[in-house]
Amino acid sequence: MGAARKLIELLEKQFDKEKYQIVATGTTGSARKLVGAMLGATMVKNEITAHAVGTTTLYPDVRTILEIGGQDSKIILVENGVAVDYAMNTLCAAGTGSFLSSQAKRLGVEVEDFGKIALTSKHPTQLAARCTVLRNRIWCIRSRWAIPKRILCRSLPFCCQQLSEQCG
Repeated sequence: MGAARKLIELLEKQFDKEKYQIVATGTTGSARKLVGAMLGATMVKNEITAHAVGTTTLYPDVRTILEIGGQDSKIILVENGVAVDYAMNTLCAAGTGSFLSSQAKRLGVEVEDFGKIALTSKHPTQLAARCTVLRNRIWCIRSRWAIPKRILCRSLPFCCQQLSEQCG
């Protein structure tokens, strides 16, 4: 709660009250209700709804949203601008931003470059485990086998593929 208060104080310092007027506030995320109560938010929405509304506002024809967060990942299926199904990896952090970031550091590449590097490989190495600890262990073993970076990077999209298989 202290971090949220500090952030609000920092935002208030940057906000030009002479030029703008706040007419509504909204919160989302895991602390949405707590921060919403603290702010007196006029709208409190879950992440699935927030992602769908935000994305379809910018990209009206979108059908699939992949969100790779620091602690979880989500796939959201959209039809006619409405989220109709979703899945998230609630049991483990495999395939999340923190996992991808640690693998990038291990390989000595930027996480932003994973996709570009992965596309240079035709054959990924399989990371069968869904658990971050096991997947990380498999990754470490395979990286010691001198498997090229492009092949290791190519295996990362399978984290998202496993997530998408959970949707109907």
